[in-house]
Amino acid sequence: MLATLGLVRVERIARSFPAQVKQPQAAQSATDRPAVALLLVSILLIATGLQINTFVNSKSLYLNYVTTEQLVLFLPLFWIGFKLFALPGAAAARHYGPIPILAICALMGALALLLVEKADSLAMLITGQMLAGGAWGVVFTTGVGAAVNFGTEGREGLILGLMFTMISLATFGRAGLVAGGITKSSEHADLLLLLPVPLWLSGGLILLVLAYITRSTKPWH
Repeated sequence: MLATLGLVRVERIARSFPAQVKQPQAAQSATDRPAVALLLVSILLIATGLQINTFVNSKSLYLNYVTTEQLVLFLPLFWIGFKLFALPGAAAARHYGPIPILAICALMGALALLLVEKADSLAMLITGQMLAGGAWGVVFTTGVGAAVNFGTEGREGLILGLMFTMISLATFGRAGLVAGGITKSSEHADLLLLLPVPLWLSGGLILLVLAYITRSTKPWH
């Protein structure tokens, strides 16, 4: 689903960001590689937190308040949040640059997942899940724009492909947890519930570092 959504939106989002001003090759080489590495690591951490929250934890959390038959009404709420915030987030990134928006939304996503973790009512759980979905929507669409901009000079496909690889690795990691029976183990349930918040928080902090190191070059302008 993530890959499909990404491929559908890539061309539109890539066009929505201002073209990058070409900089001297020396300046680019000094910042591009560490910047791309930080971007990819942050996406991997955030996508891993997404996978654990959405495909491992959500079902059991909702079952505290609804029946199994009602799950079909509540599990998609995360993706409704995704849809609601994805394009507005891309619009904000056009004005402020994708990296600062990425960092802010990753940190907001961590707060939303903390709300999910601490939810003591169905309304609080729904609110947290929809806000987390919205944060992922912005991270995903804005991340595409950032990857395209970092991949200028003929490397757009490479950097964008690496970003999707990070998302795929997160998916395979979650599949490994399921295949290993870890998601069904009561011993690991508490750990799995706690993991999404630090993963998103770590990704957001890395993006803050990325915003700092690219503040002078501003590759989105």
